[in-house]
Amino acid sequence: MRVLEVILEKESDGLLNNLIGNLKKTPKVKDPIEQFKNDPNKIHSSARAKFRQWATRSGLAYVNTNVMERGSAGTTRIAFYSFVAMMQKECGLPVTGILDVATMRGFANNQSKFSDSYMNSRVEKAIASSGLNVPRGCIDVVRAIENKVSSWTSTYATYHDRNGKLDFGIGPGQVEPKTYGDVKGGTFDFGNLNHVASINLLTKAMIETINLKMYSADRIAKKEGSEITTLEHFAKAWNYKNYSKAKGVYGNDQPMRPGLKTSLKPKLRPDPNAPKTPPPKPDKTTPVVDVPDEPSYFDKAKSGIGKMIRGYFDSEG
Repeated sequence: MRVLEVILEKESDGLLNNLIGNLKKTPKVKDPIEQFKNDPNKIHSSARAKFRQWATRSGLAYVNTNVMERGSAGTTRIAFYSFVAMMQKECGLPVTGILDVATMRGFANNQSKFSDSYMNSRVEKAIASSGLNVPRGCIDVVRAIENKVSSWTSTYATYHDRNGKLDFGIGPGQVEPKTYGDVKGGTFDFGNLNHVASINLLTKAMIETINLKMYSADRIAKKEGSEITTLEHFAKAWNYKNYSKAKGVYGNDQPMRPGLKTSLKPKLRPDPNAPKTPPPKPDKTTPVVDVPDEPSYFDKAKSGIGKMIRGYFDSEG
């Protein structure tokens, strides 16, 4: 096993060196989109392909689908540099979205941050420090719907809305601009690279949207005639087409807000003004059989104080 680890580490170092070698040959640019356009001999394109391999080997299992395969070439490019910006922020580097030599060396020195487990821990930390309180069940429903595994792998699927035409979600909750626009007091800016590169801000936007969707879940519950709002109602409010992906979380009749009864049809309290039902009349056809009284403790006494007390009660009548 140790031999295999050494081989993989050596291959990774070789890949990293080739990647940095390619980046040294690429022209310097100031705008992140220029790294795709100002690319003679496709050297930067080759570097991006190597970066894709390096990130996958480092532990980002879903970097291909979440970042590198976002549809059209233009969309993929913006998703790529948004992800680079996010990791620059996580590694304490200037947030530019440009994959250059200095950035890649900074990434290599922070390789432990390029993993799904790191992303998961970062989002959980951001949830705890957001200052916003929503039921944990709602958070788990969102995670189940928006991620392929029980982790926050959708976190690095972020996107800089440089054209103001974004129509899909980004970040751990895959929040869409249209939905977030309904959040009162929301401050997240999809067109700000520093915002879409911040796991803290992306997570806060998700929590704010969860709070909004809870009211939508209340309306769904009312429409369905339910006594309480359940996590299933919330899942429908979050994503009506794919809400069943969270079935393992919401189960049967789990309340959205903790502390409420799980029954959708609680027993009604008796009405004190309701007419009383008279007791049933005795059936005269049934013979009445006298049952002798069970002798008391004193009746059973043969002598001593029991007999004396029994005699006293008998004489009182």
